[in-house]
Amino acid sequence: MIRRAPSFSDIVSARQKPLKTISAADLDIPDDDLGLMGSYTQVVKVFPPAVKKQGRLMIHPDTDKAVESILSILESEKILEKETVR
Repeated sequence: MIRRAPSFSDIVSARQKPLKTISAADLDIPDDDLGLMGSYTQVVKVFPPAVKKQGRLMIHPDTDKAVESILSILESEKILEKETVR
């Protein structure tokens, strides 16, 4: 079966349909199987992602000068050695 996006009329008609709210008591689920007690996993630590290094914007109208500038930066940060590039 191929899934498709709902049409506009389907979206509009969905707004008018009633919502049925079901609680845990309606499902006869024991309290030990719900919430933190029933979870297989637990959040141990929440932290923001590591900050990335700032990028560099280089604007050179001359391609040769741009290449030389990039190579000198890579050599100064010990990413490339002079002998391997030139």
